[in-house]
Amino acid sequence: MKLKIQSITEDKKSISGNTKFIKKNIIPMLKGVGVTKTRVRRFGDQIEIEFDADNRQFKTFQKILKKKVGKEGSRARENFNIQVFENLIKEMVKEVINE
Repeated sequence: MKLKIQSITEDKKSISGNTKFIKKNIIPMLKGVGVTKTRVRRFGDQIEIEFDADNRQFKTFQKILKKKVGKEGSRARENFNIQVFENLIKEMVKEVINE
């Protein structure tokens, strides 16, 4: 199962992964954090959710997600194959701006 978290803009975030895992785990987590507006797209067995979350909500969501699937380098996290792209995208944008 692959779960990808991307930061589209500062407030817009995107998560894609297995449909069953997203429906049973991610959507309730988002509701618990206080995210109300979501946009869902389906791609076969995969599902992508775009949502608006401020930094406080997103950090709380990440903490809950880490509790669910484990910390970086843990066996549980390797099984989920979670990739967080938020920092990578920021670094890429900074490199493009500096050039």
